[in-house]
Amino acid sequence: MRSFIAFLILFGIIACSEPKSPQNWTSEVVFQDSAIGVMMALDVHNDSAILATGQSGYFAFSSNFGTVWQLGRVPEADSMQLRAMQMLDDYSFVVATAGQPAQMFKTVDRGENWRRVYSDTTGNAFLDAMLFFNGAKGMVYGDLIDECPFVLITEDSGESWRRVKCDRLPEPIADEAGYAASNSLISSFGREVWVATSSTDSGRILRSSDFGEFWIGAPNPLPSDSIAGAMAIRFFDAKRGIVAGGDWTEPTKKTGTVAYTRDGGTNWQLPENPPGHLADVVYLPRYNGKVIIAAGQSGLWQSDDGGANWKNITEEPIYSLETNAIGTQLITTGRGEIRIWKMVQ
Repeated sequence: MRSFIAFLILFGIIACSEPKSPQNWTSEVVFQDSAIGVMMALDVHNDSAILATGQSGYFAFSSNFGTVWQLGRVPEADSMQLRAMQMLDDYSFVVATAGQPAQMFKTVDRGENWRRVYSDTTGNAFLDAMLFFNGAKGMVYGDLIDECPFVLITEDSGESWRRVKCDRLPEPIADEAGYAASNSLISSFGREVWVATSSTDSGRILRSSDFGEFWIGAPNPLPSDSIAGAMAIRFFDAKRGIVAGGDWTEPTKKTGTVAYTRDGGTNWQLPENPPGHLADVVYLPRYNGKVIIAAGQSGLWQSDDGGANWKNITEEPIYSLETNAIGTQLITTGRGEIRIWKMVQ
């Protein structure tokens, strides 16, 4: 009898630790305004605050998970696209402009006031993606300058930035750059950091084991050229990760859109039935690295086995993607709209 009871307890623990993968999703438009244009950067903080940035310096912010929204604008970036950003807390945001001049701005009052905290002096910088590892330390990746990968580091919550010296980075490859598609080119776990790059031939996966101070490079499993390549990378832990992308102009093309690794990026596998074009990808936290959601011009996709097989959720184009803390809801951006997706078992 005791052994039977023990079996039931063990079975219950296993059942609770392995929840059933989402079977369906329903969505609701929670924000819509054509002024913001295409929203290519999205962040969620503490399951309450949502920030999305778009064209002409516009941003949309909600402090109550999409119930009420504030549409604002970064005054000195009103002619620029904001494709990289992150919330440091419910009040402080850092945003970066795409194109020249490359600049970063910070607010500590939810966008009421902004200060410039970085301005490129070379006239050559193009900032692709931003990621903070904690409230103080973060990095920005940008295209090559002077034949050297461009990595900026902050240790004071974005107040000041320094460039990582070229001798701490691997030798560049020809025409190496990043796609500023969804602020998803950088991923981290612990002290490990990965960046996905592209080129006119084949990009790389750059890796650092000390929060971006020293780097090594390895081949990117996704092919790339002037209009296609890696647009997002995400790691669930130090071993399991996924890189996604494809051809933005051919959303239904399923060649070179996704690859997954189970050894930290040393080796990559390609799925037999890949999705179409992808611009962003997330792991749903409660599924131990098994359930992955990816999105792009080809729509929204789901894998229940760590990236090996995929099924389509919707064919509507999606530009950026995030999830709540436990992975029961998705937040996506489109052209002038934000949706919240809820799991239906």
